[in-house]
Amino acid sequence: MDKFGFSSTRVASALRGMRPFDGYLSTISQGDAGLLPRSDPRASLPVSAVFGGLEGFYVHAITAGYATPDDRGATQRDVYFGLTFSSQNVLEETLHYFSGMGDSQLGHKLGVKVTPDDTSAISKALKDGGCG
Repeated sequence: MDKFGFSSTRVASALRGMRPFDGYLSTISQGDAGLLPRSDPRASLPVSAVFGGLEGFYVHAITAGYATPDDRGATQRDVYFGLTFSSQNVLEETLHYFSGMGDSQLGHKLGVKVTPDDTSAISKALKDGGCG
């Protein structure tokens, strides 16, 4: 992690603070979970819609980046996981809530380019860098 400018000790501490959830089975709305702003038309859909492929793409994990104190207890440390995920996915989601960076910012910090539809370069960079 130090290679990428993150303190290994602080990232490990952040990882211990993660609140993992089963996204595939979660019935809470995406808005209440903090996954989307409440103004988003998809905010009323259940979290499971993301992980079941109902929205047209497959997700391994997603952080509650829009969580606020009024989101029924949701925090930005909440991470929803799909059926399959890797240690790099866990680390990537930890870095999101630890650093406050979105996919494009984190990709830039790691020296890779990502698109809204494909952030796999982040996991690859972490793996290639000896993380996970």
